[in-house]
Amino acid sequence: MKVLKGILIALLQIIFWGNLSTYAQDINMQDSTPTKVSPQYFPPFYPGGEKALSKFIKKNLSYPTLLGQIEGEGECVMHFTVEEDGTINNITATDCRVIHYNSGMFARYSKEQQSLMLKDCAKSMAKEGYRIIRKMKKWHPAVNNNMPVSVKYSLPLHFSMNYVD
Repeated sequence: MKVLKGILIALLQIIFWGNLSTYAQDINMQDSTPTKVSPQYFPPFYPGGEKALSKFIKKNLSYPTLLGQIEGEGECVMHFTVEEDGTINNITATDCRVIHYNSGMFARYSKEQQSLMLKDCAKSMAKEGYRIIRKMKKWHPAVNNNMPVSVKYSLPLHFSMNYVD
């Protein structure tokens, strides 16, 4: 794990401090001149990294009221595009669902109401996910061959009464 953190820190340093080129010796029988090698691809990331993203989500994500009525827990996967300038566009939500609820609280409702509640809970989680993604500051864009590029990104969100992430 420490090795992976070290690699991630080194990659982030390359992005932040830019223009750090590495040179590799091209082992070619015909031509043995040094060849410039640049990093191929770096994914987008939230300013400050994963810890800052997690902190932002914990601070700003609201637990949907309807989910609270059944003491529920849910999850939703948000998808969006991080553009070349770091802005976020094309936000969508998939796999929004209630994964746990208080069966005693839920049993008070008719089967039809239960079905509607589950759908409405999923919609409220998707709306909250959309709101929180819209609220984010610009990301650091993905970089491919030293050029910023637009990429799609997926971010799972978990909703719980005691903990939202």
